[in-house]
Amino acid sequence: MSPVLEPVVPLSARRRTVPRWLRRTTGPLLLLVLWQVSSATGVLPSDTLASPGTIADTASGLLKDGTLPHAMLVSVQRVLIGLALGGVIGVSLALISGLSRLGEDLVDASVQMLRSIPWVGMIPLFIIWMGIGEAPKIALIALGVTFHLYLNTRPGGVPVGIAAFLQGSVVQRAVIPQHLAQRDRLTGRRAQQELIRTQQNAARPPSPVSPGQRRCGDSTGHH
Repeated sequence: MSPVLEPVVPLSARRRTVPRWLRRTTGPLLLLVLWQVSSATGVLPSDTLASPGTIADTASGLLKDGTLPHAMLVSVQRVLIGLALGGVIGVSLALISGLSRLGEDLVDASVQMLRSIPWVGMIPLFIIWMGIGEAPKIALIALGVTFHLYLNTRPGGVPVGIAAFLQGSVVQRAVIPQHLAQRDRLTGRRAQQELIRTQQNAARPPSPVSPGQRRCGDSTGHH
């Protein structure tokens, strides 16, 4: 009699009878139940934090009278305008700073100083300059977008290596790295992209702000 082969099921697969998405939802649901029970029993006073039921009733009333949809529309419009302004300013400054040493000397130091200023400290100035309305709110959003796009675009977008590459000085001395020659599965386009990336890193000047200093500026100025 020939032996019967049975499929081997991993032990980890046998233990996971509950889907992961359901297990990940359990934590927030338990927290919500604890919140509601604490509010209902008086452990969590309503003056400190309203219960989930109260919040749901208030949201339902705001939806019915149209207050919440209008407020959400205004907020989305504010975010889009700030994102557009900050994107244009941030990318433009990054291009100026990344394409030439002169642009870097003129722009980078000022941006690095301004980004370390806490946003909370800018709110009174924006109110004095622009009044109480949508302008200071849009300016705050644009300010945050500008700094983040500048920091993410300038180091890896178009550094000095690109200018040298366009002028042909890098291409004349470029040699394909050995690890690219050994990877037969790489297409010519991928090899070319890897070569450009390698030459960018080689020609890029060191950033005046280290990653640690950058994180310190984010933690002090953007929270």
